[in-house]
Amino acid sequence: MYAITLQQPWAWAVFHAGKDVENRTWKIPLGRILIHAGRAIDQDGIDFMEDVMGIEMPYTKLNAMARGKIIGSVEVVNVSRGRHKSPWAVRGQFHHDLARPRLARRQIAVRGTPGLWRPPEGWEQSVTRKAS
Repeated sequence: MYAITLQQPWAWAVFHAGKDVENRTWKIPLGRILIHAGRAIDQDGIDFMEDVMGIEMPYTKLNAMARGKIIGSVEVVNVSRGRHKSPWAVRGQFHHDLARPRLARRQIAVRGTPGLWRPPEGWEQSVTRKAS
């Protein structure tokens, strides 16, 4: 299994805000991947969630978001390009449809990296819980 790093609040949104598409310029293989919450916070992501999705992102919530950790896993069930019905889809990108998110029972602190990467040993025991 591979891991992928998403900046906050995007990683949080997979598990708590119904984010059902991940946008990339490259294809992610189908199957379950681990979600790593990067250390950075993306201001454009905050603006998108507040202005487009209507999700309030107070700084208390942002400060409580995990960063620099594997926080769960999700299944990539389809990859497409072009028009997409999800409001999370970005035009001109590959749209990776996400399903069945699972929060980690125990988050794993680890440094992320661009692209897909292999998680550290022991990750298997941490990813067992479904998202709330």
